[in-house]
Amino acid sequence: EYTYMDRAELQDTDVHKGLDSTLTIFAPRLKSGTIHVERHFAPDLPLICAYPGELNQVWTNLFDNALDAMNGNGRLIISTE
Repeated sequence: EYTYMDRAELQDTDVHKGLDSTLTIFAPRLKSGTIHVERHFAPDLPLICAYPGELNQVWTNLFDNALDAMNGNGRLIISTE
């Protein structure tokens, strides 16, 4: 699912689905150390009009930088409102 999002046009987008998709890509890095992921997702978050592939690229860069900064140990807290 993640790999084909770069071809998607502007559309209603589920942010939580994109975040979860992106986290799946990082599963090997998350399992290799002592990094704990906490998801605090707003249950009523509406869909947004966006390019899902571009949003996932943002999530990828943010997660990658955070994991690098944690050096294999810490908490990655993801919250939506």
